[in-house]
Amino acid sequence: MEIHAPSHPLKSLKEFFGHILVVTVGILIALWFESTKEKFHERQVVREARENFRLDVQANRQHLSKEKDSLAAVRRAIDLALDDPAGITAATRKQPLTPGFYFFRSTSWDAALSTGALGHMPPTEVFNYADMRESVRSYSEIENAAIKAFFEFRALEALKNPSPAELERQRELLLLLREYIGVLDHLADELQDALDKLKSV
Repeated sequence: MEIHAPSHPLKSLKEFFGHILVVTVGILIALWFESTKEKFHERQVVREARENFRLDVQANRQHLSKEKDSLAAVRRAIDLALDDPAGITAATRKQPLTPGFYFFRSTSWDAALSTGALGHMPPTEVFNYADMRESVRSYSEIENAAIKAFFEFRALEALKNPSPAELERQRELLLLLREYIGVLDHLADELQDALDKLKSV
């Protein structure tokens, strides 16, 4: 914003104060306009962030319901395979391990952080979104470890004539997977609690 000097010399105190008044009013109008524009932009950024959070929450709720069913089914299949006298490979051929491994979303958090939207939202709302994001992060870490164990198990399961060491490794991987499933089940409950706090979203 530029402030121009008067086009002619001021001849009286009245002209001087008149000029000061015009300049002051101009500055106040410019500041008000800039503030209004900034508030409009902040509201728009927050509105977009909330819509992104809503999409993440909605997708996570749908996946969580399926994931809990999948975890229960995989745990049953693992227990049957470990107890089957015919052996693990025979058991998993009868009832294959088919974990869902549904991935949960938290991309809205990073987007809201990068646009500065979180700074314009109420602290309680930000805390609830942060809780969901942390739950998703914790779940994903264990899920990634479980996926590695599962694919190693699948590779061994595909062997035609596994050695005793390979059979023992299959058993170890199933025990490890059962532990991972237990942790994932607990983390799924925590994620459910975090999503319940966002019921209005």
